[in-house]
Amino acid sequence: MPTSPAATSERPPLVQSAASRPELGVRKVDDVTVLDLRGCVTSDQSAHFREGIQELLHGGTKKFVVNLAQVTYMDSAGVGALLGAYKSIRAAGGKCKFVGPPSQVLRTLQRVNLHKVFELFEDESAAISSF
Repeated sequence: MPTSPAATSERPPLVQSAASRPELGVRKVDDVTVLDLRGCVTSDQSAHFREGIQELLHGGTKKFVVNLAQVTYMDSAGVGALLGAYKSIRAAGGKCKFVGPPSQVLRTLQRVNLHKVFELFEDESAAISSF
């Protein structure tokens, strides 16, 4: 079984090893897809994240948890990518929860009031069991 929906397409795989791209690990916990986002999420890299979400949605995924614990930096485009993913998932009839944002990411989300929009959890198991 491929580790990601992109593994069988001509697009780059969801999991990247290059330091300039964020890594996006995709795993299943019961019927929830957990996205482990790691590294810098900036304007150049945010498209990779959005494309991954779209592929998963087209594959029928409806329950998402985005793990932000390993995000080292996020600019406004990265925040926009999170919001875009959230809106796309909701528009497709799915649900999206976020877990473990580092303090600098949480402060950014609070500055733009997304902490009031997103369901944020400190613990992955709590996010998964909230569905």
